[in-house]
Amino acid sequence: MKGGQSVAAPVKRAVNQRWRCVLILAVGLIVVVLISPPASGFKILETLGVTNPRTDPTTAETVGIIPACQSGQLVELRANVLQESSGALAEGEWLGSCTPDFQNYKVESKTVAGSPELQDGLASVFLFGVTRSGSEITSVGEGSGRTFIIRSAPQGKTPNLTVTNTTDPSRNPGFKLGDSWRLDLTLASPNAPVFLAVEKDHVDLGVIGPLNGLTDAQGRWSLSGSFGASSDVAFWAAQAVIGNSDSSERSTAVLVIVE
Repeated sequence: MKGGQSVAAPVKRAVNQRWRCVLILAVGLIVVVLISPPASGFKILETLGVTNPRTDPTTAETVGIIPACQSGQLVELRANVLQESSGALAEGEWLGSCTPDFQNYKVESKTVAGSPELQDGLASVFLFGVTRSGSEITSVGEGSGRTFIIRSAPQGKTPNLTVTNTTDPSRNPGFKLGDSWRLDLTLASPNAPVFLAVEKDHVDLGVIGPLNGLTDAQGRWSLSGSFGASSDVAFWAAQAVIGNSDSSERSTAVLVIVE
């Protein structure tokens, strides 16, 4: 009898565990069917960004682009930043209003309770977003990206890179084939070569340069060009790298969409 009980007990536990798993799965499927919002056309476009938590090592910034959505609706984004090297985890949200054009977003994420501080180096970013009309969710989207964490920077400042559509500034950050662009860099180290880290449709093209001479005595630099080839139709991201191609002095990222 004791031998029979010793065999029956674990079998019974295994059966109970199996039924619990089936029940949890069934409830999960019901919840998904009942509350799953429509997954329609809301693409979050993200990129390699830069965060400078020199004075606040608990905060990371994520930047990107969201497409046009119906005016009058709201956009909600949530970002989770995970830095594998340090074990740091940060979370943040961004709320905005839908516009008929592309728009930039910036999410400030704070480290969660018990998380280590952010350290120098790359971190992974996971994004989830919804659009709302009142209490109704009208579309959902998700994406992933990277942010480059810098704990210290020359002059105590993060170099700032901006892009301008010189053909039609009102389209920023959107461009059409034939539009001209200008990159402007400020707050960089003076008299230094400038490289660009470039991504196209989320594919890392590496660091190119040096380009167009040195920064001036005030740390300013610019570069101009145009989108003229059909291969230019893409989602582009660029970040200035100052001094040498693997320098930790990096600018904020710029994002453009060419249609």
